[in-house]
Amino acid sequence: MGKLKTVWYMNVKFLSRMNNELWARLFAAPHIFKQRVDEEFYPLVDRLVSLYALEDIQALSGRERSSLLQDLLLKQA
Repeated sequence: MGKLKTVWYMNVKFLSRMNNELWARLFAAPHIFKQRVDEEFYPLVDRLVSLYALEDIQALSGRERSSLLQDLLLKQA
């Protein structure tokens, strides 16, 4: 048996599990943070920074962040 993990899944998982320090880095310097994610997720990083405040994102649980990110990605598609 194997488990297939898509790039989409891996990036959503990475972003939803980030700690508060990494979220602070994302909001402080999105252009630098984008080097950590695949190019197709650059618009997602930009939307997060433009639509949400750092404190709002940090207040969410990992599951809530995952849901938010998935919703943003589906709207972006």
